[in-house]
Amino acid sequence: MITATQIKAIQAFVRLTVELQETTSSRSRQTGILRRLLEDPLVARRHSNICVDLCPISRAAALVLDGARPSRFGEYTNLGLHYEHAVPLAVLFDLIRQVVTDGDAIKELIESQYHTVWVTKAENEAIKFAGLISRMPDGWTSSDSWLARYEAAGIEL
Repeated sequence: MITATQIKAIQAFVRLTVELQETTSSRSRQTGILRRLLEDPLVARRHSNICVDLCPISRAAALVLDGARPSRFGEYTNLGLHYEHAVPLAVLFDLIRQVVTDGDAIKELIESQYHTVWVTKAENEAIKFAGLISRMPDGWTSSDSWLARYEAAGIEL
């Protein structure tokens, strides 16, 4: 799933970002770059954890879709659904930074914790209300389930 070249690019990106954090204008720009490094090659290979028509969906989102799985991002958002990173990219970035010299550890983190999910806008609001929009629940570690935010917000997948 994750190639050696991709791991090297992620390592280089994390090292560069750590060195330039004082001059980087925003955390969202950092996570946006990380998202592109991670997602573009996986989408090209149709990896089920992140492809819009293959990734997990909440039970409520499944009711909205009524059995359909559109192939285009816009078709989901037009139905009022929200594309969510199960482990926020800022959290994943911090986890990768902690093991940046260990390519195998990075690969394991990505494979175990990098997932996207479709939820309803109401469920996204529940995640916000729980204070989990950009963080994981208190006490969560990378060895815990990537579903922890949804469980804490009462969302069933």
